[in-house]
Amino acid sequence: MNSHETDSDAPDEILAEVRRIKEELAAAHGYDVRKMLEEARRDQARSGRRMIPAPQQRIETTFQQATGLVLEKNVELYQRLS
Repeated sequence: MNSHETDSDAPDEILAEVRRIKEELAAAHGYDVRKMLEEARRDQARSGRRMIPAPQQRIETTFQQATGLVLEKNVELYQRLS
């Protein structure tokens, strides 16, 4: 096996491990997302670290602005295809 094959196998192994852990966590909580979230919140509280949520970004675009952007992209695409 050359190094290229090893590199291409690594992501599959990582994904397999992530999926295995995800399955174990889900099964341990009876596949109940609310229970998983409750435990995660308890773990956060026990950690003693202050958790700061990411700020929510507001996107203020009017319908007319959005329509204009779509039309511009369609015109560009039409011109490239012509």
